[in-house]
Amino acid sequence: MRFFITTSKRAHCISDKFAKQLSFFLPHAVFENRGRKTIDKVWMRATQLGKNAVAIINERNDTPCEIQFLIFSDTGWQYGQKLVFDDFKFFDKKLKFQEMVGKIEKFDFFGEEEGEIVNTVENNGWICWERKSKQFCFKNLRWEK
Repeated sequence: MRFFITTSKRAHCISDKFAKQLSFFLPHAVFENRGRKTIDKVWMRATQLGKNAVAIINERNDTPCEIQFLIFSDTGWQYGQKLVFDDFKFFDKKLKFQEMVGKIEKFDFFGEEEGEIVNTVENNGWICWERKSKQFCFKNLRWEK
């Protein structure tokens, strides 16, 4: 997947930072500020950049709470599923990450892409994606329609 990542309109700076960090974390992802773009314009911009998926960061009380995916087709786009979460953390160092989740068990989530492996770790209600020396962690991560 080649993600185009953006936020809801008039997003809080925390959501912008979350989206930027997520774009650094996911292989081949790019982040752009949404500004006043409609969903149609977001979709058009993503296709111009050669992306095949859009992730929109939505927020509640100025805090990111879900990642809404858009599904592409030959005729346009439609809303797909969304990942909903209660809290998130981003770590650059494994030490803080391991202190937070305790003992960890690893398994592949995204699989290997261009020699990079993304692991998923689950413990105490936290699900953490690990890539290189960075970890992105979500509390109570779940899929919703």
